[in-house]
Amino acid sequence: MGMMEQNLELRQAVARVAKWEEDGTLERVDRLLHFLNAAVDSFTPEIVESLVETISTLVELGDKMMQSRLMDLVPVLMTAADTVGTKTPETKRGMTKLMKRLRDPEVQDGLQFMLEFVKAIGQGVSTGDSGLEKNG
Repeated sequence: MGMMEQNLELRQAVARVAKWEEDGTLERVDRLLHFLNAAVDSFTPEIVESLVETISTLVELGDKMMQSRLMDLVPVLMTAADTVGTKTPETKRGMTKLMKRLRDPEVQDGLQFMLEFVKAIGQGVSTGDSGLEKNG
């Protein structure tokens, strides 16, 4: 590479740095580097161990969630939310209307599911069983 080409590349680099200075890019890069240095300096072995344990627990939870029936229900829940969100609420209320709706087999199925779901949550809360193994 000749001296002329090196001179041209140097002028282009200086122009680029000058542009970054004008538009604030250099200041942002400087702040980002200070942040990264502080983050790296703060990573003690205890913090790294805690982060690894937390990430491991989250991965385990994600795996359990992906294998659970909950993932099969996500499309049903999304459709139900969209349906409910687009319907105009009924203005007619009262005990008679409630009793009529409780006789609807779909309402009964939904209530049965919700009651079993709440029961399972209650059982988990009372036994302290989250379904996740504790590390350590």
